Amino acid sequence: MNQLFLFRLSLILGQLLLLASNYKWRIWPDVSMYLWMICLGYLIFIVLLNKINSAAHQHAAMLFIDLLLWAAFFAFLDGVSNPLIWCLLLPALLASLSQSPAFTWVMTILSNLLYLGLWKLGVHEQSLGVHGAMMSNHIMGMWLGFIVISLLLTWVTTTLMVRLKNKNQALIAIEQQRQADETIIKMATLATSLAHELGTPLASIKLLTDELKHATFETDVKKDLSILDTQVTRCKQVLQELTTVTDRDRPDDYKSVAVSTFINELHSNQTDNSFQVTVENHLNREVNINVDELFRLACLNVINNSKAAGAKEMTIALFNTEESVLIKLKDEGAGKKHQNRDGLGIGLKLSARIISAMGGEFDFMVKDKGAETRIKVPINHG
Repeated sequence: MNQLFLFRLSLILGQLLLLASNYKWRIWPDVSMYLWMICLGYLIFIVLLNKINSAAHQHAAMLFIDLLLWAAFFAFLDGVSNPLIWCLLLPALLASLSQSPAFTWVMTILSNLLYLGLWKLGVHEQSLGVHGAMMSNHIMGMWLGFIVISLLLTWVTTTLMVRLKNKNQALIAIEQQRQADETIIKMATLATSLAHELGTPLASIKLLTDELKHATFETDVKKDLSILDTQVTRCKQVLQELTTVTDRDRPDDYKSVAVSTFINELHSNQTDNSFQVTVENHLNREVNINVDELFRLACLNVINNSKAAGAKEMTIALFNTEESVLIKLKDEGAGKKHQNRDGLGIGLKLSARIISAMGGEFDFMVKDKGAETRIKVPINHG
């Protein structure tokens, strides 16, 4: 059952019980029937609201209704001289737990204005008697205390709720990162296992290809065997690199390299003639960055992602500030072929995690025509 409904139900039943007990103990000489009608009407209202739409109890407008109910309750029962006048703070307290800080401050200010309005109505003056001056000073002190307590309570509760919300968001982010890391570990373990498994058949194919190259075949067949030998050698090299990266002992084994040199090497290693890469150097000075094999693979993942999405060309632009280097990798023509903003698969997620571990930033954006990846890494000033 809705907790706010139970809270409001308990409060209104308590008010009705207090009114009923007045007939025996005569706490208030005269209780208006209008107050009975207001309380019973509020009881029927919250019960019907809970039946129709229980989620409506969480709406901010309900807190205004609660505050008006308390104001009406005290308007008919001695006003600010009623010892329960502190209950005007309850709607503001509920607002601090369920609404924004700005709305909570509005409720607090409104509570103070209603308190002042009740005082100006002078409902309490009938019960002051010969102790009028003393009671007036007492009411003044209660009003000042109400202001201080309401402001302090609002400040404390809103601050705590903001901190609690931030901590919850941080915990959610940590949990998401943990799940992402767990997925990456599983993929890395699987990749390492597959690399070892594929090593033996590739070695056999390589051996068989070498033997067939020495046999007597037509020129076209020898040419095909040469291509096959080149591709097998390339596969073995990739598997060797993968095994080296996943088996290395130091994951932070970086080396300082000029960023333009790194990008040029990355460009020169592109052997696919159907995919054109253009480098635009906008650096105002030559700067170095810390790179390792994983960073190179992260950049290759971005390039391969564009190829998989159908792009035929890519532009790599370099920019720098005093503290970081921005590498923009933009392709044309892929566009909506990218399945989502996370790319086609695990590759971009791995790249983002690798660059984040380096202290950099990774941002992938899909546009109407093509996609753009921004990689920002810190400059090595050493």
